[in-house]
Amino acid sequence: GAYIKLDLTTDAVGLDTSWELTDRNDGAEGTVFASESNFPNNFRYSYTACLPLKGCYDLMIKDGSDDGLCCHHGNGRYNVSVNGRLIASGGEFESYETVPIGGSCGLDAEESGACPDDYSFLNVTTVTGQWCAPHPKWEVYDASTGQIYAIKDRESLEDDALTISKCIPRRDCYRFTIYEINDIRAEWIIEYDDVLVATGDRNYQKSDSTTFGSQC
Repeated sequence: GAYIKLDLTTDAVGLDTSWELTDRNDGAEGTVFASESNFPNNFRYSYTACLPLKGCYDLMIKDGSDDGLCCHHGNGRYNVSVNGRLIASGGEFESYETVPIGGSCGLDAEESGACPDDYSFLNVTTVTGQWCAPHPKWEVYDASTGQIYAIKDRESLEDDALTISKCIPRRDCYRFTIYEINDIRAEWIIEYDDVLVATGDRNYQKSDSTTFGSQC
């Protein structure tokens, strides 16, 4: 699973600070299943939870006075880690800041083809060389935390070439893995922020894999 930890230090107006953890697996609106508020001033607090790697969750840090945790009333701050790796930190914001911490949180690109701030554009193309054949399953996950951010996990009959596009959070290093299905394999092409980063042919056995990102 994904072991998450929130370390939070409030500023001198702790009552302004709150947070909520939203499960987005059932839709865009999501369901808040954990939250906390009414903190003391200049207070250090920690929250931990274990979440499925294939889930999709948002952690939102809020401030009721719209001046963040820092630096109008002290030096408040938050850190968010997953499986021991720091994935987000901050304190200087206005009313809220959101951290995507679960897997499968890839977003569909906007109509313009652009991604939201702090997200990168991912294109995965598979080519089977056969018409109306199932395309292999694949997944893209954070190489440090194991969280899955983009996935093709359902069998479907497709044309020779299939491209799936997602916006995924900017991370230091992702790993892509593709699996054979019923002896069907595919050539694969990965584009990340409109740059070709890796390709592969059909000469693999059970799976093929590569990494991409700024610090792999």
